Amino acid sequence: KRQETRDKSKMSFSDPATTILSEMAGIADALPMNSEYNTVEQRFLASLGSSNACISTIFKLHNDDLRSAFEARRHAIASRRGIEPSVITVYHGTSLDDATTIAQHGFNPTYSMTAVYGKGIYASTRPLTALGYCKDVDRNDNFNMVFMCDFVKGKFAFTGSQNRFTDECDYSGDGYDDILVTPYADGIVPNYLICFYTLGA
Repeated sequence: KRQETRDKSKMSFSDPATTILSEMAGIADALPMNSEYNTVEQRFLASLGSSNACISTIFKLHNDDLRSAFEARRHAIASRRGIEPSVITVYHGTSLDDATTIAQHGFNPTYSMTAVYGKGIYASTRPLTALGYCKDVDRNDNFNMVFMCDFVKGKFAFTGSQNRFTDECDYSGDGYDDILVTPYADGIVPNYLICFYTLGA
């Protein structure tokens, strides 16, 4: 199955990941087929829960400023709540147009167009949920891009669609981690960008 997952012999189109590679020079590297690649691949595919996926490229991001801001936010939440907040792995669907901006500058809650659980950065522990926000799917032969990120939780509260976060909570969502929302630009940090294709049966 592993060899089948990586088999791109049926793909005759150009890989959009090559464009990403040139645009992300200096802030991301394409992982070689090493132990780190294998770990990320296995974790992603297990979370995806589907064998109809072919990973094209996994980019490892190098942005010390974003990581430092995330750690500062985590410490701030710990200081405010009096308990160390948990950090979990989440996925955030993106597009060719937005991927480089996010890798360079991080997420921006003011750009959020979704407000079912409050205005902020939306993510999920399930890649399939994040796929709903991959804007390039129909445009590029089922090509998908998701960021694998760290997400700091802190204190949870339902905000509803009123778009209001207060000092009483650090994140919102559906309560099942299928949808999570942070109002903080530095409450989520991208670690990897996974480029893959969804394959037909």
